[in-house]
Amino acid sequence: MAVNWSHGASKHNKNVGYSDKVVGFEPLTLFAAISAVTKNIGFIATASTTYEEPYLLARKYASLDHISRGRAAWNVVTTISAETARNFGFSPHPDAKVRYERADKFIEVVQKL
Repeated sequence: MAVNWSHGASKHNKNVGYSDKVVGFEPLTLFAAISAVTKNIGFIATASTTYEEPYLLARKYASLDHISRGRAAWNVVTTISAETARNFGFSPHPDAKVRYERADKFIEVVQKL
């Protein structure tokens, strides 16, 4: 599949993903690269507890934190979009109560890791 990575918002490839959001760089990878050439900028990336796995997400943020010398932060969210479930091979999307229960446990596990 060909993906158009142009920076123009009007050039969104409708064949990529299920949402209406423009596809862009994965933030933790991008921030790791930027952190190598900066020293006073903090990096806050949003990651959802709904479809990620605690161990993998903890590793990603720990890596960014080490690479950036302590400038990484996590904006914790749960995924509200039911369409996102299909991107991860799930159906149906969990309701808010289930998502928040998972988020509480998820955060506790990530902090321990």
